[in-house]
Amino acid sequence: MKKKTLYTLLAATMFAAGGTLTTSCSVDNPLDEEQYVKKIYLVGASEQLQQKEVDYAGNGGLYVSVAIGGSLKTDHDVSVTLGLADQKNIDNYNYKNVVGDNVRYRALDESWYNVPSWTGTIKADSIYARIPMTVDVTKISCDSLYVIPLEIKSVSDYEKVTSDTVLLVNIKMVNKYSGSYTFEGNAVRYDNGEPVYTDAHSVSTSRTATAVDGNTIRLYSEVNIEKLTNLDDYAYTIKVNADNTLTVKPWKNLAITDGGGTYDPEKKSFKLWYEYTNNGKTYRMEATLTK
Repeated sequence: MKKKTLYTLLAATMFAAGGTLTTSCSVDNPLDEEQYVKKIYLVGASEQLQQKEVDYAGNGGLYVSVAIGGSLKTDHDVSVTLGLADQKNIDNYNYKNVVGDNVRYRALDESWYNVPSWTGTIKADSIYARIPMTVDVTKISCDSLYVIPLEIKSVSDYEKVTSDTVLLVNIKMVNKYSGSYTFEGNAVRYDNGEPVYTDAHSVSTSRTATAVDGNTIRLYSEVNIEKLTNLDDYAYTIKVNADNTLTVKPWKNLAITDGGGTYDPEKKSFKLWYEYTNNGKTYRMEATLTK
């Protein structure tokens, strides 16, 4: 009771003297300050290799991103300059990741791509910037494992990340028909133009369609394993003509003698057929490819 009376008297005295009584204090929010050392890095460099899809039917455009780490956005512009990394980075990646006879990655010829500006700017109040480039789609084969080896050469502020500094940009060619499909088909043997239904088989499997050019895809036949050692003997191509009819041909050695069909652009599906020989016998495969 005495404490309450004393507090009341003190307050009254202060107010009478024109003073104020403060009973709280301010506390700074630690999150208002940067929590980490801000560094610049190439997005994807921590994984070493980053795949970029480039459409055969497009202008060959793609981009890579540089970003700034930290808990807060920068309050000023920061410029970042890229350059080509040494060939040893591709060699090291192949040594660690490519097994057996698989095709090794190699540097894309510098005359086959263009970088309008090697310098990008991370704008104030932002966290990343894109650096565009273009590749010559007429030069790149669907089976060539090309990469563009990139690294950060300089930054206008802060510092660049000193680990995981190189990004191998892998160019993967695509078109509007490439991708994953479900293959449903039936193959029947023909003898003197007549079907022999007792010598028939059905196929139901998933297939990956690889872009060969702007209008053509390549698939492995039936259930053959999709690996490079099977490519020459067990692959064929489907070309989509201007009227959405199909032209089916062997990639190399597969004994396809004729083929055709139609493409449905609304359903993004193929109805195809092809004739082939196996052990001196003639078969006709009729199938659908559904994306």
